[in-house]
Amino acid sequence: MGTTVVAMTITPTPTPVAHIAHLGDSRAYRFHAGILTQLTRDHTLVAMLLERGLITDATARAYPDRQVLAKGLGMGLDMEPELTSTPLNHEDLLLLCSDGLTKMLDDADIVPILLHAQNNPRRACHDLVEQALQRGGEDNVTVIVCAYTTSTEAGNLAIDKTPPAM
Repeated sequence: MGTTVVAMTITPTPTPVAHIAHLGDSRAYRFHAGILTQLTRDHTLVAMLLERGLITDATARAYPDRQVLAKGLGMGLDMEPELTSTPLNHEDLLLLCSDGLTKMLDDADIVPILLHAQNNPRRACHDLVEQALQRGGEDNVTVIVCAYTTSTEAGNLAIDKTPPAM
């Protein structure tokens, strides 16, 4: 038994960078210039099989134990989170989400929702959760969207943090 976690902190200077820690299959994404990039990799049995070339993407989507965790919080004292960092640009969106979202929506489904939200993190959260629930909501759906912006006048960092939606 275990659970998943994804956490983020941003260091604004000298160059803005998002630092992400995660275990399990909760994910972090960066949305920049209309392109959604997954920043984390799932710690699941299926992800391991995919990485080793033992199954295809099509097989993975229908694999009966696709949600079985290989790493997770509470699965042992030796479980270290995976760490990653990504540089940030003006108007990037950062999406942190549970697998309840990504079970119901694939990346191609998420992009138009983020585009439609027009850099409004609260709207993006609401629309992502609503779409996942409309498609069956087979698991808890938790979503956080942060918009990174810089003020050219003052050189300040502004982050709009929207609380998780369920």
